[in-house]
Amino acid sequence: MVDNLLKCFLFLVVLDSVPAIQELKSINDLTNIDFGRKFPRHGLMLLHWFANNIRIDDNNIIQLNFAPNRGDYGIHYYGNYDRLLPDNRPTFHYYTVGNLNPNNHNNARALPHYVTRSFYNSRGNQDNNRDRITVRIQDEYGNLQTRRTVHQIYITQHNPSMGSAYDRANTYLIATNLLREIRDLPQNRPTTHTDIQQIQQRYRNSDENVFNDLRSSLMLVDFSLGLLLAIVLSPYNVRQFGRSILGFLFLSHRQGDDEDDDDLLQINLEVTTTRDGKAKICWSGIPWRLIQQGVMVALFKNNEDDALVSRKLDGGSLGSFDTSVPLNPGLQVRLYKCKGLLFRWFGLFPSLGKEVWRGPEFHDANGEMPVYIMSHNNASLQLFVKDGVQVRFMLQRTVLDPFTMVDNLLKCFLFLVVLDSVPAIQELNSISDLKNIDFGCNFPRHGLMLLHWFANNVHIDDNNIIQLNFEPNRGDYGFHHYSNYDRLLPDNRPTFHYYTVGNLNPDSNHSNARALPYYVTQNFHNSRGNQNNNRDRITVRIQDEYGNLQTRRTVHQVYITQHNPSMGSAYDGANTYLIATNLLREIRDLPQNRPTTHTGIQEIQQRYRNIDENVFNDLRSSLMLVDFSLGLLLAIVLSPYNVRQFGRSILGFLFLSHRQGDDEDDDDLLQINLEVTTTRDGKAKICWSGIPWRLIQQGVMVALFKNNEDNALVSRKLDGGSLGSFDTSVPLNPGLQVRLYKCEGLLFRWFGLFPSLGKEIQRGPEFHDANGEMPVYIMGHGNASLQLFVKDGKACVRLYVRKPFTDWKTKFHNCWVGIYRSTTTDQHSYKVYQWVIRFVREWRSDLEDIPDYNVYVFHSGVTISPGVQVRFMLWRNFLDPLVCTPPWE
Repeated sequence: MVDNLLKCFLFLVVLDSVPAIQELKSINDLTNIDFGRKFPRHGLMLLHWFANNIRIDDNNIIQLNFAPNRGDYGIHYYGNYDRLLPDNRPTFHYYTVGNLNPNNHNNARALPHYVTRSFYNSRGNQDNNRDRITVRIQDEYGNLQTRRTVHQIYITQHNPSMGSAYDRANTYLIATNLLREIRDLPQNRPTTHTDIQQIQQRYRNSDENVFNDLRSSLMLVDFSLGLLLAIVLSPYNVRQFGRSILGFLFLSHRQGDDEDDDDLLQINLEVTTTRDGKAKICWSGIPWRLIQQGVMVALFKNNEDDALVSRKLDGGSLGSFDTSVPLNPGLQVRLYKCKGLLFRWFGLFPSLGKEVWRGPEFHDANGEMPVYIMSHNNASLQLFVKDGVQVRFMLQRTVLDPFTMVDNLLKCFLFLVVLDSVPAIQELNSISDLKNIDFGCNFPRHGLMLLHWFANNVHIDDNNIIQLNFEPNRGDYGFHHYSNYDRLLPDNRPTFHYYTVGNLNPDSNHSNARALPYYVTQNFHNSRGNQNNNRDRITVRIQDEYGNLQTRRTVHQVYITQHNPSMGSAYDGANTYLIATNLLREIRDLPQNRPTTHTGIQEIQQRYRNIDENVFNDLRSSLMLVDFSLGLLLAIVLSPYNVRQFGRSILGFLFLSHRQGDDEDDDDLLQINLEVTTTRDGKAKICWSGIPWRLIQQGVMVALFKNNEDNALVSRKLDGGSLGSFDTSVPLNPGLQVRLYKCEGLLFRWFGLFPSLGKEIQRGPEFHDANGEMPVYIMGHGNASLQLFVKDGKACVRLYVRKPFTDWKTKFHNCWVGIYRSTTTDQHSYKVYQWVIRFVREWRSDLEDIPDYNVYVFHSGVTISPGVQVRFMLWRNFLDPLVCTPPWE
């Protein structure tokens, strides 16, 4: 007790000498301070970068991903001579980062361009280099982990009137929770109405205009940075400045210009390397209006005013050229308008006119920090460039041992023996092979989207063994048994079976096909009655071995095939192909994110050379796709079609060709999202987003239907913005679908009153009874799985039991399931429970296609709502459920 009192006394004595520094605990606290909130300040971007380059463990211990005392990213020692921050113990020191002047801190060039962008494009502005982050660490010899552990983090800034000192009134302590909040911001742009609403509800102070600016922006490296800016800058009401939020933060220095220049944010200027150690000038995203006016790129060094080399841009918005300038740190590409008397008259001999934009300065190590030498944490190595000198590291080739060689030869021999009895089916080994076949290449075919989904829902190990992330013989995603009676595919051994997926018609006993993502089913729903909208299939060969879950999910062959309308229900043998593992791997390895730098764009175009620039730019700017990899797959396969001759973008060609006869430009329909979600009282909620403004002005209505019927259950005219929702009184059920219509009616045309449903514009997906979730396996029982689903707005439970599991009632005699309101609800606080052995057998026609399973259900009276969860429990064991279903969303 005396010891504790003494510690408290000493703390109070010391406290008197420590400046009172306010602590910021959440992102919302940043809205109340002046840190990086105006052009050309860079503090918010710097804080975003910092938060995403640290690791925070469960004990809130912060570890850096770099070494501050080595000068990484321009971090340097801070002496704290004015005692702005608390005094340090002898082994503790302060380090600060954020000085972007490369004349003082060369490694600051390694910071990402979104941090340095405003600095380079506002040289001479006294506010462009004010913001700093300061960390307190312990410099302990030999202990790398200790040297990277952060004990305190502060943000501060210089005040131009105070010289080099930091501004005490604008210095703040950063809580670990604030950094964690920044790290936890969603990285990807929302694509569904539910995602959008969740983000807006979570961050309520970001208004809709700001939010839509960020959703459509291609300038940002990731969506999380944009969301941080939206939260912090929303109170500024940047729309009063006539700017988007990004233009306000990055382009406000151009406020006096007489042109709309928000399109400058898409410009990328970059210095890369030629094969002979010289500088290569690269550019992309140059607005077409500037190309038409005449612009030049020029290479400079270290903020000097004399160009080393320059060239007028006569081609498209994307390009590069090699220079004879040796690669060195500090090189920078700048964009200028052309000027000169002869240029104005004849377009000849342009010179550098008004500066438009600057790219980043080249870092001598190309942005890479030193790497530590194994077992020597006090030494590290770095490759850098000076005057174009290059270093190359060679790896000796690996030689196979004799046993591996003999084993491979034996496998090849056995393959040749078996091959003689297999029907001649062509194998597709790469994405390029898809260009030469007719599989999902025309509207309303869905094969390419189905193949993309499949490739991204399998796991491929180093031995090319394919494991599914779901179970086809349970009917997941509409999979069903394929008997191969016509011997289209090789005959199976007794324990092997074929399963096929791709039948999107829920009326044909495949209701789980509704769980497929909307980009797979979109064409089907929007082309009802077209005989080509449900032709494509994927068929897999698996081994149905009792009790072995891993074996049941191992795929031995994958085929793509299709129905031919003239052949009835049979598959078309002439259009059936074996899919090599390498093709699936190539699809999985397609880049998920849109390229934001010239280098990233060039790498993709060089790797997939058959993509023309028009197609590629369509995909870069599209917001319709779930990820960029799907767009890239479509671009590679469809480029030979020369879709531009149809007057469509590549996406319009594949998703909107049924509207070719319309007299309107309707590519903007691709941004529409229509969705059925859940209210708090188990009813259907109609949600929409991305409705083009031209349609809002003409007058449109949303309506709710069920199971492809023609009679609307409820409808409403959209009088607000392009984003919204409303609750209905319709109980939530599978098959519900939102559709968008034009308004019609005599009174509507004359007075805008009493609209009725006119021409159909778009359909959303049909609601899946389990909200897209597949059953989850019960721990220790790979032959039984559990699923939460909805019927008439009530939470229900479905139990899948494999037929060989004959003693399941004995095994589960003391087991019960409970339905809970949320994942945080205490185990004892279930809304209702039921013993598993009292579940009732479910009889549905679609279950005939999954003959290996019996299905049992429990219909509760609990209203379905977001957060509801099912838990599978042992009798009197409330601590460890055997399985919990995902919460209802």
